[in-house]
Amino acid sequence: MSYYSGYKYREYSDYNIKTEAYRHLAIAFILSSITVGLMFLLGVPIVLYYIGTIGELLIIGILFFAALFRSEFSESTATLLLYAFTVCSSITLSFLLWIGLAIDPLIVVGAVGVTSVVVLLAYLFSGQTYARIGQLSKIIVILVILFLIISIFGLFITSADPVFYFLISLFGAIIFSLYMFIDFARLENKAFSSPALMALWIFYDIIYLLKELLVIFLYLFGGNRRD
Repeated sequence: MSYYSGYKYREYSDYNIKTEAYRHLAIAFILSSITVGLMFLLGVPIVLYYIGTIGELLIIGILFFAALFRSEFSESTATLLLYAFTVCSSITLSFLLWIGLAIDPLIVVGAVGVTSVVVLLAYLFSGQTYARIGQLSKIIVILVILFLIISIFGLFITSADPVFYFLISLFGAIIFSLYMFIDFARLENKAFSSPALMALWIFYDIIYLLKELLVIFLYLFGGNRRD
């Protein structure tokens, strides 16, 4: 889900701006792996989950506020937001991974596998996606509206029903998958201004797709494993 305020490449050349974004993305995944590993070593303390959740929401709020008012970040600020979001989202991800591994490791394997396939497809077809961004954007708007309707309905009526969380996660997985195709297309076509911010949005797409898939797999296959 990308934030774009213009195509000013700052100090980067047309070639280096894409390379720099991929470098940031690679570092984010390394940092994410280290964070999840540390969380498992610490026993996944619940207090860190709340801290991670607050951090995630705060950073996402900052990004959407900036996008709404078409504000730009310096590259150093964007880099700080990327790595702060990486740590916070990896902390919350570790809880889903912990639950999935406790119930059945295949749940985690399946979620990671599906996420990897979607990421690979998004990367491979990013060139074709760029020509269809307008069509995909319309589809996403429709899905977001449906997502909001289901969320509001479930919040007041069926929020305690596991089916509600399954439907929310299903819509979320579809939305984040489509945004991922768009974001990879933007990256491959150098249609962005900040490498760090571009890497942040792609990391955001991937990490939240994985989270949604973990919830879906837990709903579909977790119940049969609880004894």
